[in-house]
Amino acid sequence: MDAAQQPLEQHDQVQRGDVRAHRARPLSAGQQHVERGVQVLLERARDRDGVVFADLFAEDGVLTYPFAPPGQPAELRGRDTIRSYFSAMGRARELFVQDGVEATVWETDDPDLVIAEITHHGRSNVTGGPYRLTALGFIRVRNGEIVRYDDYMDPIALARLLGRTGDLAAALSTGGAA
Repeated sequence: MDAAQQPLEQHDQVQRGDVRAHRARPLSAGQQHVERGVQVLLERARDRDGVVFADLFAEDGVLTYPFAPPGQPAELRGRDTIRSYFSAMGRARELFVQDGVEATVWETDDPDLVIAEITHHGRSNVTGGPYRLTALGFIRVRNGEIVRYDDYMDPIALARLLGRTGDLAAALSTGGAA
């Protein structure tokens, strides 16, 4: 059985800061760059600086939210569009206090793809309660830049965090965006 077929618990686990990496063999140069990018993403998330996150993308990079909640675009195309989107999110960031972010980076057989499980936690200023928001990121890199980032975040946890469960329920009951 080759290393890629071994159960996950048999893989080496490396911990650096808040990024844990599971791998059966050394990362490719592209995967190493993505792993460093995830670390930058975590630092920016801690600093609440999504605008700089946009700098990790290729000029024509794509950021998707396949489970986008009502009011959020499902796809952002281009570094400038991604930067503008995060720049405009300043008010939304006032709705919560982030206490921490952790990530686990998973190696794939594709040298340009890394899967990252990213968990944010803290307190919602809307509900007054704690939150935990986990997302899976499928991050594809070419020439050291993100060309596609599919962000599978939990729309229910996000709606709870932002106090928008009613909007989510309305969108689900009407079959469209609220």
